[in-house]
Amino acid sequence: MILFTCPGFGNCYGSFFKTTVIGNYTHDLHRRDRELLMTVYEKIEKLVKAAHIINEKQKESKKPVFETYPYSADNINTVNLTRLGESYHVEIVLQEKIKTMVETIIRITNAEKLFWSGFTINSRNRPQFDFVVLLPPNAKYSYSDYLTQVQSKCSEIGSVLI
Repeated sequence: MILFTCPGFGNCYGSFFKTTVIGNYTHDLHRRDRELLMTVYEKIEKLVKAAHIINEKQKESKKPVFETYPYSADNINTVNLTRLGESYHVEIVLQEKIKTMVETIIRITNAEKLFWSGFTINSRNRPQFDFVVLLPPNAKYSYSDYLTQVQSKCSEIGSVLI
């Protein structure tokens, strides 16, 4: 907390708070002191607004801007995807969407390898897909950034955990 001091008046913030709560400002404070309290209040208000604006700008600047990487359908073993889909008892309708999901994960993460490691139906009766992703050594973002991006892009198909 920032404390302001006023010459001959002590701690302005504490006095401001007491004066506001007790309400004796009309009798006990001189005009100059009341002006000082209002100035302090206005400065604190501006400080809070400025801190909020700075915080919002910092949050915006930390959001990663993902570029998509090239994708080649030849790099995906569709026979394995189909076989895994059958072994996990995935409906035929979802099996086509899995190819789209795999493509999305590769485009976002630039994965060197991608393994489909699990499939369940979660408590909300939505499909839950689990993948193991081997990222390249020069990965630009953190795991949580990739996870957030993949989950948002694949949310229509189901829940995805990488």
